[in-house]
Amino acid sequence: MAGRFISADARDYVITSGSLQKDTTHASEVYMRIATRRGSIKVPGFENFGSRLHTIKKNARGSDVRAQAFVREAIADLISSGAIRNVEIDAIITSVPGVGAAIEVSVSFSDTDGDPRIVRYTASN
Repeated sequence: MAGRFISADARDYVITSGSLQKDTTHASEVYMRIATRRGSIKVPGFENFGSRLHTIKKNARGSDVRAQAFVREAIADLISSGAIRNVEIDAIITSVPGVGAAIEVSVSFSDTDGDPRIVRYTASN
């Protein structure tokens, strides 16, 4: 499970003391599945990796409910494998200055060790 840690704010790997920071939780795995556009990885076995958040019209009625469903779809393998449990997904429509409508997604879950985690992601066009 020890992969590389991805900062949700910077949307990039975190370097500490000249080395990539390790992530001993499933937070980066959840983040990557939400942030990656489904179908964008052209490698056999990864065709369904990622989310469809980019396909949602951000200011349309029901966008928040659709976003919750798309996030659950993106992390379904982590849920079914038991890697994450007690999953709660929230989504709200918001506005980002200079960008316009966006969807803020929050995924709360427990890792296999039972520790609570929260991953946040803002999807805009």
